[in-house]
Amino acid sequence: MDLTKRIIEIRESKKISKTEVAQALNIDLSNYFRVEKKGSKLTYEQIESISNALGVSVKEFLFGENEIIQTTNTKELEDLRKENESLIKDNTQLNKMISLESEIRQTKKHLYKEIIQNMINGFFLLENCTKKETETEIKKALNDFLSVLNE
Repeated sequence: MDLTKRIIEIRESKKISKTEVAQALNIDLSNYFRVEKKGSKLTYEQIESISNALGVSVKEFLFGENEIIQTTNTKELEDLRKENESLIKDNTQLNKMISLESEIRQTKKHLYKEIIQNMINGFFLLENCTKKETETEIKKALNDFLSVLNE
């Protein structure tokens, strides 16, 4: 097992700088370079200190490369799941808005047709009425027209 690679792999996967690890170990950066290069010549105490500095257990440090990757992937998957749920909610809201817009368009078309039909009917009534009847029929047609608009 190459501990040098494990130190670097864990440190880089956790985005920890060499300086940060050196500070956690209470050693100079130049000494930390030597620690990273020692590899299999590390003592158990050094392995334990490095594990703590990297925020992993000794077991994870020695054997658990998959645990680190899995932990990172689990967090990323959870973030993606939350983002996906949010996008699904947004999509649902947009679909509702599109549906409402379509209903409004259909309602407008229907109302315009009714208005035009009522206007045409009103003109036919006017043509067929005498002067006295005309006044009464106009009022009735206008009241009918207004009642349609108020519905």
